[in-house]
Amino acid sequence: MGQLTSLLYLSLGYARLTAIPETILQLVNLQELNLSYNQTTYLPNSPAQFSKLQRLDLSHNKITSLPNWLARLDKLESLQLEVSSLTSLPGFLSLLTNLTNLNLRDNGIVSLPKSLAHLTKLQFLDLTGNYIPGRTPLRAEAWRVESFSLSSVDLDLQLIPAHGQTGPFGRA
Repeated sequence: MGQLTSLLYLSLGYARLTAIPETILQLVNLQELNLSYNQTTYLPNSPAQFSKLQRLDLSHNKITSLPNWLARLDKLESLQLEVSSLTSLPGFLSLLTNLTNLNLRDNGIVSLPKSLAHLTKLQFLDLTGNYIPGRTPLRAEAWRVESFSLSSVDLDLQLIPAHGQTGPFGRA
């Protein structure tokens, strides 16, 4: 697979993979990677070379944590992690500044990092089916989210306007 360096799109959904082949991480021109509906429990820790990756679908796997190399995917716009086995999110997700779509539906997530509010381009956030107790503060930048899906989520969302900004109902 390492010889396919000009490959732009790769779909290995439903491939019954129990591990992600490390050679995939070397596909430097890849823009979209679909690894959904496999039986993968972890992602390789080897640094990925995905400098152009825009869409990553890891949904319907059994992934319990995310590797640090995800933080370097600065062109990533869509991250699909629904129906996985995540219980928490790493703070480095805030480094994915081009992220517009984040699907975390039906995981076991029990808390959100405050840094999630730094995803200022986020337009879609799905937290349906997670249990996030307590108050979760998000700064005003999160108000740019056009679509929240929070069905079946026990969440007390507290929107905190940034200094000098107004909230959706006037000045805070």
